Amino acid sequence: MDDSDDDCERFGMGVPHLTASLRPYATPVVFGKGTLSGHEKAPSQGKVIDGPAFAYYIYHACLASRQHAQGPLEAVPSYREIGDETIAWLDQVNQEMGLKFENFYFDGLLPLIKRPVRLSRLQGYLKQLAAYRKLTPKGVPYATVTVTSTEHNLLVARHVPSKLTALPAPPFLVPAVIEVLMEHLPYKALVRVVPGEADYYCARKEDHIIFTSDSDLLVYDLGVNGSVIFFDDLEEAVSDENQPVLKGLLYQPQKIANRLGLKGIEDLAYEMWKQPSATFNEALALAREHTDDIRDSDNYRLWRLDYEFGDKYDVPFRGTVQRHFATNKRLLHILRRLDPRVAECINQHGYDEAADEDSDLPFYLPFLIEDPTRATAWDTELPLRRLGYSLLYLALPKEERPYSITEYKRRGQIINEEEIKAIKLVRATWWCELLIPTLEGLNFTITVDGRSRKMTTTEFWKAFGIYQILRWHHSKVRKIPNRSDLKALVTNPCCTTQTWAQIHLFAQYQAILYSARILQQFTQIAYQVNKGTSTTPAYELEKGPFASEFTLLLSKLHRLTKEMPCVEEIFIAPKDFPRSTSESQIWDVIIRTVFEFCGIEEEESTLIEKEDLSRAEKKKRKRAESKVKEEVKPLNVQSNNMYNILSFD
Repeated sequence: MDDSDDDCERFGMGVPHLTASLRPYATPVVFGKGTLSGHEKAPSQGKVIDGPAFAYYIYHACLASRQHAQGPLEAVPSYREIGDETIAWLDQVNQEMGLKFENFYFDGLLPLIKRPVRLSRLQGYLKQLAAYRKLTPKGVPYATVTVTSTEHNLLVARHVPSKLTALPAPPFLVPAVIEVLMEHLPYKALVRVVPGEADYYCARKEDHIIFTSDSDLLVYDLGVNGSVIFFDDLEEAVSDENQPVLKGLLYQPQKIANRLGLKGIEDLAYEMWKQPSATFNEALALAREHTDDIRDSDNYRLWRLDYEFGDKYDVPFRGTVQRHFATNKRLLHILRRLDPRVAECINQHGYDEAADEDSDLPFYLPFLIEDPTRATAWDTELPLRRLGYSLLYLALPKEERPYSITEYKRRGQIINEEEIKAIKLVRATWWCELLIPTLEGLNFTITVDGRSRKMTTTEFWKAFGIYQILRWHHSKVRKIPNRSDLKALVTNPCCTTQTWAQIHLFAQYQAILYSARILQQFTQIAYQVNKGTSTTPAYELEKGPFASEFTLLLSKLHRLTKEMPCVEEIFIAPKDFPRSTSESQIWDVIIRTVFEFCGIEEEESTLIEKEDLSRAEKKKRKRAESKVKEEVKPLNVQSNNMYNILSFD
């Protein structure tokens, strides 16, 4: 973990102050065609990028251009801008400075041993959110325009004001960067969502230069000539020959250890970790006294485990999905594009540490910017995620099926876990029979200014998000959002302040669409697991008439969801939409049609939206919810109340 960057999603504890202590021993280097006084030419060895660190570096560089912003929500860059700047940065350092990278590594599995640290990090995010909510009870500043990518240079070092980092980074930052890399030919083949931690795979590239923000990489054995460059030390400069160059600091751990009279940097790192209050000279003196007996001690060996290669991620995969990687090229392609959290769920299934019969698979839901005084926005769309988890479950042989999926998400003021049990084949068939007609029915024709056309793919999925919001509020007997609030989710509103009710509604909208994305990715995996092989899909071995029907439904669901738009299109914030009269008219038509499709009147509102209801009001709501469930029988697949049926257990 970078000593100065708490946002980068690396879950190791790191070694406090290690980078700063070694900074005087780093070598100033320059990349490019020219020379620069006081700098050596950078070595010509291979180069790799720590993907999550790179994503957060680009995000913070975008934030730094927003010095005028009043707060973190006003300053947050769009996923499209982050994507544009990602490619612009890579193109510039490639074309002007000659930097060519071999791979971009992204986390696809984090060890179970790091679960406590991970939960602690998420709890820290929640603490940030709660503090900001308390600071801004009446709403937050909200810009109706955003800074464009042409207004700043990412290779110029800038300070990010602390007020702009008062909230965690956007929830889908890393998937957005993966997608934009996969969409550009020079970088597409270099992306790896690996079955392990990105830093581990970077470190395995012996004698390479690793670009990162993670100080843990200084502790790995990188080889005699292996080195680390931190993104924050990179800056554009003009060479002595008046050419553009890139300067930075090169940390060569083994060479620095030799200068300090150490066998390796890990001895120093261990002492700094063990005694964080010790000065650098005190820790160095203790490190120089290390013997093999100290290195063989239980404490040292336990600490060193995080930085050793061994068989940490080299154990054979035991899972059905992974066994098909070698023979199913389409499945390999899908795996490389999976969101890291989906990839982790699948990869966790493949390792022996999660192989017990009653084991669960973890799923860490992205941390949403929502109102922490209300129920988590993720509760708005559990059914779609549960169906996604169940598709993976059903595609696996019975002896390999996980006991359950454990979701980690906010519950009140803590990060808690919730066990989600997979549904069986019969119920999965019913759910698909209900969901598929809903998806097909929502793909309607719209007429604007006398011209009729089908909705675009992006419009369709946004309309689906609005539809699910209406269905959830109706099924929970909550106040139905009015059309202007719904329209503000997908168009640029004319406002300078957002209430926390509006912020929470947008979080619910994001939770719905990301749950649909989870379903889409698990559908792809389930569909492709046995495609093109002689193996009979596990669900076809089930007894009863539903197996063949489910096979057809899975194929249809795959067809309907496979073209879901990328993060930068589907999760764009309202302020990042251009103001457009025609766009506004289009969404007036779409939202009106969605209301009609739901069969819900805008005036339908039986209870207030406040969460702190009285006991009598809570009883009234519970009776109303029970009435709704009675009106819509759980097995009545002809009903269009999809949410109630999918929620039924």
